[in-house]
Amino acid sequence: MSRMAGADVVVVKAMLVGDSNVGKTSLTDSICRNRPNKGVSTTGVDVINFRYTTFSNGPKEYHLYLSDVSGLQRHRDFISSNYAWYNQMILVFDICSLDSFESLEKNWVPDVQKLNSTCKFVLVGNKTDLMRYRTVSKEQALEFAQKLDCAYVEVNSHFIDPLIDQMTIFNKD
Repeated sequence: MSRMAGADVVVVKAMLVGDSNVGKTSLTDSICRNRPNKGVSTTGVDVINFRYTTFSNGPKEYHLYLSDVSGLQRHRDFISSNYAWYNQMILVFDICSLDSFESLEKNWVPDVQKLNSTCKFVLVGNKTDLMRYRTVSKEQALEFAQKLDCAYVEVNSHFIDPLIDQMTIFNKD
């Protein structure tokens, strides 16, 4: 993308966190490559997947550094050592997995808050294309988002606009 003349440039550094198989890599690829991931998990050598993209929203040009991380417990120490660099944490859970939702409150949020007290959260319920299998109600998610004082959006890897909107809303001023 070429730089817009006179545009304000905003740098957004966001990390998607959550358990394995909640769709973090698919969301990252949808945002940065305009296509969802084909089911490849972020494991092994790819503990953190880094992506970069730019886009415009009104008079602002956004430079988005986006990372998704392995959701495996054995990688948490390495992942947490990188939390301080990010200004946004995208908390992702699968709306069809109550365990993935409960893990955010029990594991991911305390880890992030301990090492980065200034980052902002966005809570993301993923896999809305599988709504008929839903086990986490919208009300549960909204209650958790209110507790965290953050926005809640529901998406799937083919419909990410609400997430993009929330990632840029912090930088409207």
